[in-house]
Amino acid sequence: MEKIKLVGFDVDGVLSDSLPAHLNFCKSVSNFMALGLNIPTADEFRRVTSRENKVTPMDNFLRAVGFPESRINEAFGHYATTFGRWPVKKFEGVDTLLSDVSSKYGMALVSSNTAKNVYSVLGDSISFFSPEFIFTHDAPGDKFDHLGQVIERYGCLPEEVLFVGDTPQDKAFAERARVNFVGAGYGG
Repeated sequence: MEKIKLVGFDVDGVLSDSLPAHLNFCKSVSNFMALGLNIPTADEFRRVTSRENKVTPMDNFLRAVGFPESRINEAFGHYATTFGRWPVKKFEGVDTLLSDVSSKYGMALVSSNTAKNVYSVLGDSISFFSPEFIFTHDAPGDKFDHLGQVIERYGCLPEEVLFVGDTPQDKAFAERARVNFVGAGYGG
């Protein structure tokens, strides 16, 4: 990785184990909205993602677990206001990883999750990232746009960026942005 100058990280599935919380949220909101959905287990959901179904951002996650299109906006409204009730934990070793990487490379966060959720799960670990290199669902654009802004703000070439993600969409965004990509096997 001699030519790499900056490493960008997705959050959910890379730095944090948010899948159980997302599935529990979906079960609760399905019940609240009287939808009666059969929300998959984490293993069942991982099989869905391995078939390259779109699961990010959250509207696609809701579709993937069976929320009807006509209720996606309503369910997302509940997500934006209540998701913090479900605990999300960083994967073991994340602080050491971020410390090691930040000692050698610039760093960025590029997440489809909301800033509120990202800051909540990372806690003090957010300090490894400069605010101008934190991109979440709340910022205009998608991960492709955010990777472009990372390149521009850091003043590097696309091939000098490594993006670590966990979904086929992450890989596609990295390819579109012409940055290097490493796929994490959910916390791997």
